[in-house]
Amino acid sequence: MHILVEPPRTEDSVAVHSYLILYQTYDAKNITSKRIEKSVKNFIHYQRYSGVLYRKTFKDRWVVRWLKAKMYFIQYLEPKNKFIRYSALYIPLISMIVATIAAVASLIAVYLTYLSLNH
Repeated sequence: MHILVEPPRTEDSVAVHSYLILYQTYDAKNITSKRIEKSVKNFIHYQRYSGVLYRKTFKDRWVVRWLKAKMYFIQYLEPKNKFIRYSALYIPLISMIVATIAAVASLIAVYLTYLSLNH
């Protein structure tokens, strides 16, 4: 179960905002009245941040940034997206490490060849 908010849709706005996942749970019992109140507060911050009629405050910007970071980790932990994110992060990282080791090994081989030719 997700609690998510969507940005307001108006013809006056040219900005493109995506939805935000505020909370994720696998058990509906975890959605308490306190959680709903907190989600409504976050919804108001997001509406001010993404709406045309409101003025964004410093707090609104930071709350929405925090919610976006939190949403990234919520999406990261979903089993469907976990493999996609692992492959996007770790395959290039492992390739870079292997390429660096190969470059160091080739530099050592060139240096040893240079030493053997000069002595």
